[in-house]
Amino acid sequence: MSVCVNHTSRPATTRCSSCHKPICNSCVVEDGGKVFCSQMCIENTIRFSQNFRPDRGPGFFGSIKNLIVSLIGLAFVLAVIVVICAKVLNIGFFVNLLKSIGL
Repeated sequence: MSVCVNHTSRPATTRCSSCHKPICNSCVVEDGGKVFCSQMCIENTIRFSQNFRPDRGPGFFGSIKNLIVSLIGLAFVLAVIVVICAKVLNIGFFVNLLKSIGL
């Protein structure tokens, strides 16, 4: 069992919604149905909520990452198709393609 971060002689009954520190009942500060350890944690949560905008999408680097992952997936699918066409179906173009790259 953890103890309160402010009162080490008291058992913690919950954790702050912002910093997750263990706190006892006398340290609880409630706001908007959530439990916090201090006014500062309430303000940090409000500030984060104001800056967090899930409707803005993945952003520039997230878009680049998604594009790279998609291209790698596409390359893998194409490689599997080429190997199947060459080795299983024995289609001349794909057999020659694999030979030209040394496979």
